[in-house]
Amino acid sequence: MKISDLKASLQRRAAKRKVYACHGARAYRVAHLAGAWNPPDNDGARFVDNLDAAGLRLVDYADKRIRLSHKGWYCDTLQIDTYRGAIVQLAGKNGRPRYLAAYQESANDGYRVDVRAGVFEEEREAAFAADEFARIAAEHARDYDAAWQAGARYSELSENILEDRRAALALIGEIKAAGRAFPPAICKTLRMRLEQLRRRIARYREEREKLREAGPWFVRQFGAAFNEGAGEAVYSA
Repeated sequence: MKISDLKASLQRRAAKRKVYACHGARAYRVAHLAGAWNPPDNDGARFVDNLDAAGLRLVDYADKRIRLSHKGWYCDTLQIDTYRGAIVQLAGKNGRPRYLAAYQESANDGYRVDVRAGVFEEEREAAFAADEFARIAAEHARDYDAAWQAGARYSELSENILEDRRAALALIGEIKAAGRAFPPAICKTLRMRLEQLRRRIARYREEREKLREAGPWFVRQFGAAFNEGAGEAVYSA
């Protein structure tokens, strides 16, 4: 994928994102979460390593309680790992069940719980909310991974440029040292090889420069992911 296509795709996805909705369910705020509940992340959700220790019970996965065409949303560009919506249950209150929307990562045993959506009284509504929660999180994870991969490619190109520069310098030294000792055919071959290295370096530099051509929006949203993939601070904070 070209970097321009990647940036356009990321911008389209961001433009389509909407504030998370609870699908019309009756919802209440979750209060006094502690103990086995980890601190909230940047999105206000909480990761729970052990449902039992947190006073929760896994009811089922969303795709088993409502009609869905999938069993989880891909969260990486290689389409290996998934986020699968899950319904978890709190202890009942006044004889009424209480459900929370969550999702489980295929590469992790714990659950990320969306406490912002509140508590649902209807299992079906919690299932829809859980699937949507997983979809949005997976989409963001794919965007982050795409930016990371672009950064990794930037790093690879830098290594390729350095390697070819070394090869070109060594070849130049060999040509100069030989002088007229080599037959014309060999000299021509060496010069052709040198020209190939120069052209390849130019292509690498052009591709690397295109990877750097990011607007403020891309840098703000995914600059950290790009830097992480590149292994250096290509974009400043």
